[in-house]
Amino acid sequence: MKVYNPEDFSLIELSTQNEQKLLNITCHSDNVTEFAKFSNTNYNIVVGLEEQITKHGHLNLCQTL
Repeated sequence: MKVYNPEDFSLIELSTQNEQKLLNITCHSDNVTEFAKFSNTNYNIVVGLEEQITKHGHLNLCQTL
């Protein structure tokens, strides 16, 4: 994951595993059962999910945002 902040020109990169192993994994890989992709245009959705998780400790999929 990469996050760039144009206000202070900072870049944060997070890799959950060895980067070489991650190069071979895509959303179409057999071992990937769930996939989500967000962009700045999804900001309100991400904030809503984050609020639900923070409030309840988990995401309640039965509740609408």
